[in-house]
Amino acid sequence: MQSLFSFAAGQRGLVTRQVSDMADLNAAVKDSSVNDILMSDGVYKLDDGQYGLSIERALMIRAAPGATVVLDGGADPSGQSGGAVMIIDVDDGAVALQGLEITNGAYFLGAAITSYGVAQGLTITSCSIHDNIGVGTGSVGGIWNGPGERGTGDLTIIDSEI
Repeated sequence: MQSLFSFAAGQRGLVTRQVSDMADLNAAVKDSSVNDILMSDGVYKLDDGQYGLSIERALMIRAAPGATVVLDGGADPSGQSGGAVMIIDVDDGAVALQGLEITNGAYFLGAAITSYGVAQGLTITSCSIHDNIGVGTGSVGGIWNGPGERGTGDLTIIDSEI
């Protein structure tokens, strides 16, 4: 697995942090020394008022082996509340998501994942993306991979359900 995600390690090596709740996940995403987040079994619901899990650097987020990990945007069925589950905007590097269930997002672009551009690509492997609500004309419930300032960046989806 390390070779698949060598982009995140760079020259300093893979720095992994295991998380077990939303507070841990938010802290790990903000910690620039961490480039690999290993999520324990559980439902990670966005905090009230949290617009989305904001990823702004090269990062790998993955479920621990055998774990069922649900990222829950907290949207109500009408799509009138909640936000995108993940908002990704990376100047340099790539982002990889593996083994996650991403659900209950509501947003005007991509309700599950809104990517404003990932310089070296976004890879989604073995994920289930469902029950997300696009809000407004031209919006999507699943993934929106826009051009952003860094170009489109490649979007690769492997063995996933959307």
